[in-house]
Amino acid sequence: MKVALIMTTTVDGFTTRSATEDAGWVSEYDKLFFDQKTRAIGTVIMGANTYRVLPEPFEARLNIVMMSTPDETKNIQNVLEFHGEEPRRLIQILEARGIDEVAIIGGSQINASFLEENLVDELYITIAPMVFGQGVSLSSGYDLDLQLRLLEIEQIGSDVALLHYEVVK
Repeated sequence: MKVALIMTTTVDGFTTRSATEDAGWVSEYDKLFFDQKTRAIGTVIMGANTYRVLPEPFEARLNIVMMSTPDETKNIQNVLEFHGEEPRRLIQILEARGIDEVAIIGGSQINASFLEENLVDELYITIAPMVFGQGVSLSSGYDLDLQLRLLEIEQIGSDVALLHYEVVK
């Protein structure tokens, strides 16, 4: 299973100012990249807070929401699923269904839980031309020690950079 983490952060590493804030899009180019990349991958995994700020599930993708007490009666086949499994077990379940690639799209606890389990293979980080000074980081509250290899830097729009990293395993 290939696991990509796709996030936008400010220059100082924050994804939002608070856990209940919608990060929004840095630019139309950021939104276009996210849309194209996650459609190509086909499955997105997010936490409950990320799901709550969405107006609706992402189209043409399987949306998986990880939460401690999922309500599986709200599942919509091949569109939206709620899961309570740990990251490694969720990946096993998806692999058994023939899914071979997923995108982790936040929030910080979901990001960190996949990073901590060494399940992430690559990261796509859009750097927003902003500084918050405080807020929710890419992986808040976890003690991580990962090495990354920069694969590509792409300027998207006039002030936004997209960094593509590989996790060194």
